[in-house]
Amino acid sequence: MHEEAEFVLDPGEFPEWSEAQRRGVRYALARSEWAADRSRRRGSRLRSGRRELRMSEGAVRRSEELFGSGLFCAESVLLAVAEDRGVDCELIPRIATGLCSGLARTGGLCGAVGGAILALGLVAGRDAADEPVDPVYGLVRDLLDGFSERFGGTSCIGLTGCDLATEEGRRRFEETGQRERCTEYVGEATRWVLEALARGSDER
Repeated sequence: MHEEAEFVLDPGEFPEWSEAQRRGVRYALARSEWAADRSRRRGSRLRSGRRELRMSEGAVRRSEELFGSGLFCAESVLLAVAEDRGVDCELIPRIATGLCSGLARTGGLCGAVGGAILALGLVAGRDAADEPVDPVYGLVRDLLDGFSERFGGTSCIGLTGCDLATEEGRRRFEETGQRERCTEYVGEATRWVLEALARGSDER
């Protein structure tokens, strides 16, 4: 509903107009201003979305570069997201090390997914016992579902087909090009986190 009082017509102008005509003009002006404001806000959201997309792609590349530099999967995802969000902490990436290589070469959760879960908690987690856990829990469930749907699972051994606890498995990992595949997992996990956080920001 639009405030007519924002648009005041001088009673001395157009004296031949009836009050109904004046109300119609005020309404038209209000509609015009509302449409212009909506267009400006929509344009601002589009520009913001494009900026976030560029930032997201930059962080994705950064995570892949970190993985190629010698950091492992979980470390790379967490550090790339932390850098993107301006979080500087000496505990990053070290707090993610134990999640790498499928939970320390046990064949468990993919390290890229584990790093993404840590990143979600880093940015959107709670700080006190009386704060809700559901928002982050929902993001984590969505991540697990989406990653599994795209790649066929979330376990390291299932995704790579390699038992990294053995020398033979680690050799197979290198010989079959799994490192390149894991680079994709790292990048996609990073992208998913940043896009999910951006969607949550838009909804707020």
